[in-house]
Amino acid sequence: SAKREETEHYVELLDAGETSFLPAGSFAILAYAQTIYLLPIGLFGMSVSVVELTRMSQELVGEAGGSNERIIARLNRAQRQILFFVVPTAVVFLVLGSEVISALYQTGRFSAADTHWVWLTLAALTVGLTASTLGRLYASVFYSLHDSKTPLRFALIRVACSTAAGYLA
Repeated sequence: SAKREETEHYVELLDAGETSFLPAGSFAILAYAQTIYLLPIGLFGMSVSVVELTRMSQELVGEAGGSNERIIARLNRAQRQILFFVVPTAVVFLVLGSEVISALYQTGRFSAADTHWVWLTLAALTVGLTASTLGRLYASVFYSLHDSKTPLRFALIRVACSTAAGYLA
C-alpha cells in the first residue's frame, strides 16, 4: 500500500509538472477540474479496488480455495460494480459539468468564464475516467500477485503519453 501511494504521488507530480509550461491560471483550472474528476475515482474505483485487493490476496494464498477462474470472476464482478457508477458519472460530467462546477465553485472571483474553462478541462479528463478508475482495480490485481513493477510501468507510460499529447496540444 505504501509503495502504491508513493507511485501515485510521483505520477501526480509529473502531471502537475506538465502545467508549468502553460499560461498563468492553467494550474488552478487543472486543480479545480481534477478535484471533481478524482471524486468518482476515490469513491468507486479505490473503494472497490481496496476490497478486491484483500479478497484476491486471500484467493491466491488459498484461504478461500482460490483459482485463476475465481480471480477472473472477482475481477469481472468488480469491473461491473465500478462501471455501474462511473459511466453515469462520466455522462453527468460531460452533459451537466458546467452546472456542477458552477454550483460548487462560482462565487466571488470565480467567474462564468472560469467555470467554462474548468468544465472544458473536466470534459477532457472525463474521456479517460473509466480507464483511470479501472486502472486502480487492475493495479490491485497486480499487487495481489506481488507484482508492483507492472503498475509502475503502466503509470510511467501513461505519463509519457499524456506529456506527449500535452506537448502536441
